[in-house]
Amino acid sequence: MTTTNDRQIGGEHYKHSEIQHWDWAWKARLDSFQYPITKYVARWKNKNGFEDLDKAVHYLEKYIEVVEDKVYVDIRGDEKQIFSEWSNAEKLDETQSTICWKISSWIKVKLLADTLEILRAYIEAERGGEPGPSYTNQDRQDVTIKITGVSSEGKGGL
Repeated sequence: MTTTNDRQIGGEHYKHSEIQHWDWAWKARLDSFQYPITKYVARWKNKNGFEDLDKAVHYLEKYIEVVEDKVYVDIRGDEKQIFSEWSNAEKLDETQSTICWKISSWIKVKLLADTLEILRAYIEAERGGEPGPSYTNQDRQDVTIKITGVSSEGKGGL
């Protein structure tokens, strides 16, 4: 029987994974901002390149605006396992995995802001030191970030 995962409109960028992004997003109960941010970060190497990363920054900036002064309350218990299965199936690099984990499991807005800086540093590194159009704040301090992977100590932390 053919399923919707067996066909794709507009490319082949999701067919390489045993667990497609939308399947993970549904299981992880991502909201309408988490979904596109993680989608763009996960697929950028296989689809639209830096345009996808710039879109992820744009969505994350808006997400931070709308959740300002809010606290995310998690009621899930199995999100790490679900995330690990998807991240491994997607073959995300360590930084992509870190960004997607932080977006999908944030607790305080500060963690989203920190993730925005990680994403910006990632784009700059991938562009060979060129910041690109997503950098509108010329006063920001340079950020040096060492990504070590998803923490086993709890949500949102590395």
